[in-house]
Formats: sequence, structure tokens, C-alpha cells
Amino acid sequence: MKGATKRRDRPAEPAQWRPPPARRPNILMTLPPELRNIIYEAVLVVRDDYVRICCHDDPPWQEPPLLCVSKTIRAEASSIYYKGNDFIIFIWLSRMRALYTNLQCLIERGGLRPVKSLHVIIHKPYWSHMHCARDLAMIYYRYRSIQLCPIRRPYDDMFEGKPPTNYGMCYEALSMAAELGKKGADEGWGMERMKARLNQWLAVCLSNKGGGKNSKGWKLAMEI
Repeated sequence: MKGATKRRDRPAEPAQWRPPPARRPNILMTLPPELRNIIYEAVLVVRDDYVRICCHDDPPWQEPPLLCVSKTIRAEASSIYYKGNDFIIFIWLSRMRALYTNLQCLIERGGLRPVKSLHVIIHKPYWSHMHCARDLAMIYYRYRSIQLCPIRRPYDDMFEGKPPTNYGMCYEALSMAAELGKKGADEGWGMERMKARLNQWLAVCLSNKGGGKNSKGWKLAMEI
């Protein structure tokens, strides 16, 4: 095209380097440790009530937002949260292994007594999941430093109509498993003996589940 001037491409000037903005420390971490502990306790410890954790949710074990702010705050405040509260765990029997694993993590992180007390409410247990009662028994066997309360059952009105057949016997079997775990801990059974007794109990329990609470086989399961 006539009269048009030819444009020359010139190299772009290098961008001027600027350091990234300095990260400001969390305002909470600028306070004295004693004051931080007072704040942690005020925010995390529930007075005259329980902390309810529903293991049916996803993720199954949700913690307060404060513990998720930073690794430093989590390290400082976790023990105040867990050792200062009474917990109720709502869980399916099939997820008992996950509870066992979570308690192990808390013990490794928070010492021999990671929580003040622990209540377990097992929703709608099925005989097909009764093998998971061995994990429940192992909780009572290994974690005697935790104040473990008797197994609790949800209210019967959660069912439309009446509870399923043998619903009560399932809970009685779970209480047996917990008592067997406590017995093993009290009498100093080794791990192999504990596992062998649990396997024996489970076999007797499952083979006599249809006989009713007053059957000879069911009473035998209670005596193991």
C-alpha cells in the first residue's frame, strides 16, 4: 500500500521485578501464648453439652474452622479442643474401623488421653456388618485412657413404625463386644489372645443370633 510506513517490531522492555508482598502473620499468633489459650478455650470448648460428630457425613470427621486456619494454630489448639470436650460419635457399624483409626491418630498427636469422654451411637446395625464389632471391641481394649461410655442406641422413633427384627439383639451383641474388649484390657490379654477370643465370640454370636436372648447359645456368647 502506497504511503504506508513500515512498522518495525521493537523488543519489549523487560518488566521491572517486584518482590511479592510480605505475608502478614496471623493476628492471633501475635498475642501472648497465655492469651491465645484463653481464646482457644472460649471458642472450642463446649460447656454443658456434647460435641456431636456424625461419621455419616463426607468428610466423616469435621473439625472446627479454627483448627483449619493454619498448622501452627492446629498444633496449639487441638489438645484444648479434644481434651476439653465430651464427644458423641454417630456412626454406622460398617465404619467402625475408621473410628478406630481416627482415635489412633488423636493419641499419636495428643497423648494417651486424647479426648475427655466418648459416647458412641451406632445407627441401624446389621448382622451382615457384625464382624466390624471386633473393631469396636479393640477400641475398648486399646484405648482405656479414654473415658469410653456404654454403647448407646438411637431413639426407636427414628424408624417409621417399629424397629427391625432382632434390632435389640444387635445392640446387645455390640455391648458384649465392648465388654469383651474391656475384659481383655483389665486382665492383660496379649493382642493375639484378644483377637482369638473376638473371633470365637463372633462365631458363637452369629451362629446363635436366631435363638433369642434366652437361648443357651446366646448365653454362651455372653460368657466368652
